[in-house]
Amino acid sequence: MLIPGLILVGLGVGAVLPVLSSAVLAAVPPERGGMAGGALNTFRQRGFAFGVAVFGSFFHERNSYADGLSGAVTLAAGFTVVAAVTAFVTVRENTRRPVGNQVT
Repeated sequence: MLIPGLILVGLGVGAVLPVLSSAVLAAVPPERGGMAGGALNTFRQRGFAFGVAVFGSFFHERNSYADGLSGAVTLAAGFTVVAAVTAFVTVRENTRRPVGNQVT
């Protein structure tokens, strides 16, 4: 029962993280790429650690495994909706051209 969800999460993370890295590096000048990559990795790791801590504590507070899992998944869905709305409202279209498409 848990394996399909873990597979789905693994596919989602594997699809999103390379694109996220590309987007972060495209948003800064090339000489700042190291700092941008470092910041991305720092916040990625903090997010993973924060997620494990929050969902683990929420899961632990429930009476049964099923209640804990259901509550943690509901909480994760809520965070996902908030993150999607925040991204939709705050992210603007990048007006810089990708490096490979420069006109000379």
